[in-house]
Amino acid sequence: MIDIVRNKKQKMNRLLAACIAMLLGACGADSNPPLPKLTLDPERVAVVGISSGAIMAQQMHLAFSDHLRGAALLSGPPYQCAEGSLERALGYCLKAAGAAPDKEKLAAEITARAQRGDLAPLHGLRGDHVLVTHGKNDTLVPESMSRASLALYQALPEASSMTLRFDGDGAFAHLWPTTSAGGDCQTTATPYIGKCNRDYAGEVMQAMFGDAPAAHRRRPVAA
Repeated sequence: MIDIVRNKKQKMNRLLAACIAMLLGACGADSNPPLPKLTLDPERVAVVGISSGAIMAQQMHLAFSDHLRGAALLSGPPYQCAEGSLERALGYCLKAAGAAPDKEKLAAEITARAQRGDLAPLHGLRGDHVLVTHGKNDTLVPESMSRASLALYQALPEASSMTLRFDGDGAFAHLWPTTSAGGDCQTTATPYIGKCNRDYAGEVMQAMFGDAPAAHRRRPVAA
């Protein structure tokens, strides 16, 4: 009886060892082929986001400004508003309790990161287009936070060469305005798309690219 139990344990141990070896082999193997290199024309690429997506879009614009034409930010706090704190992100950056974010401090941090190579060189922002939009009936993110996103760009040395615009005239909640898709335009609820008789996607395309593709300002770059 003892020998039977010992044999079973040995078999289980061998099976376990084989499974671990297979898992380690799978982890070490390069099973995914490398991504292909793309040739991107910065004049034909822009980023856009709503709410936390607006923060992401601004961060991506600053990180890869040499690959992008601009950014459209809808109802979102500025990049680095949270300063690495989740509590600040869910509190101050949403409720705007106290003073508005210090744009000069944020701009100085961005400049320092660009100089370290953590972000693209700031000259990549030259000539870019930025549209910041906020709904009058947005009760989730304060308008002051959306305006701070634009103020951040305005505090950078490249601001004078950029097209920076704020639009706070629309009467809609914390959502993406459309002509006919989504829910009530005045209600902040999933999926955060509202029938507002407004083609915001079209407005973004117009702000970023104009009526027709603009003349190329930069050569295509390898991604």
